[in-house]
Amino acid sequence: MNKIFSVFCFISFLCFSLYLTLQNYDARLYGWDMPGYLGAIYKTDNPDSIKTVHKLVYNSIKQESSKSAFEKTIGEKPFGAATNEFARSPAAFNEQIPYYQVKHSYNAFGYAIYRLGVSAPKALLIVNGFFYFFAGIFLFLIFEFILTKNILLSSILSLCVLLLQPIRQMASDATPDIVCLSLLLLFLYSVLKKFSVLFQFTILLNIVLVRPDMIILGISYFLLVFLYKYFKTKKFAFEATLYIFSLSFVYLIIVKFYNYPGWADVFYDSFINRRLYISKESPTFNATQYIDIVLSNLKNFKKISLLALLFSVVIIYFSKNAWEKYFTILIFLNIYLKFLFFPMAGEYRFFIGFILMLAIYLIYILNKRFDFVQVIYLRKSNFEKAGLN
Repeated sequence: MNKIFSVFCFISFLCFSLYLTLQNYDARLYGWDMPGYLGAIYKTDNPDSIKTVHKLVYNSIKQESSKSAFEKTIGEKPFGAATNEFARSPAAFNEQIPYYQVKHSYNAFGYAIYRLGVSAPKALLIVNGFFYFFAGIFLFLIFEFILTKNILLSSILSLCVLLLQPIRQMASDATPDIVCLSLLLLFLYSVLKKFSVLFQFTILLNIVLVRPDMIILGISYFLLVFLYKYFKTKKFAFEATLYIFSLSFVYLIIVKFYNYPGWADVFYDSFINRRLYISKESPTFNATQYIDIVLSNLKNFKKISLLALLFSVVIIYFSKNAWEKYFTILIFLNIYLKFLFFPMAGEYRFFIGFILMLAIYLIYILNKRFDFVQVIYLRKSNFEKAGLN
């Protein structure tokens, strides 16, 4: 009977996850970033004709989006000088494409679906739908492991996470963030299950291919592995060193291949002045300007900071071994390392993956320490023996 109930719970979880996935697709957004990712897809087949790429990008969005969404995308209502210029000028738009081309795997997934006959805008959002659904599967696997195969509770917790508005919005917008989140959950699962370092490298490599800025997590994780093993065994973890160099090499190849402008350009365009033509203005700013921008945005980073600090402190306090503490500190530091490189405090999509990892790790540590599920079963068993059920 318990087995039948577990199967029912899991099937119900899958059905509801699929329902949410379809809902997200129906509520799909045609946001600021979609033209850039579409440009990366169309440029694969038209590498020497930016006018053709430009026309395909904006015509495909116009055909599928609402009038108000299209006006926003081309910077008319509300007016945006940069987005409006990109919509009008193929040359200006072409200079923006490298910002998006470096998200190699996301574009590759979208291109593969596009080549099956699906429109490029829909192809990107189908990719998001797939990985939103996979995120639910990975959540279920994590909770099922943490909660000693309590299928009902694992299903409920997984659905609660999938229902979070920031995550649903990530699934509805044409960005690689939901893909990255899904892979981060798989990475966390590999850490909890103590999978091989090679398997973890494979996941982190794919995360870097989706979002190259996640190279910070990859390098810092294998640096932790190297130091932890060295101080524990006094032996060098050569594989961790190899993985650090491999991730760095792949990152440099991607950046070089797609002529990625660089961090200074991204920071300048995001926080100082969005240039209409990257080639016509140098991204010049000084340390004082950088510090002022970081400190100004830090004030709006209070919610993320409070949650990250709270989760981390509780985990460290209740954790039983050094690795659990170090891993927690690693995730906590990655939040702030990412913020220092790109202090966009209001964009929760950049940080929610790390916060979710800390929240899940907190559940893991607390259940490991207090064994909540076992306590529930013991109480239930005692009630049954006493005839009180």
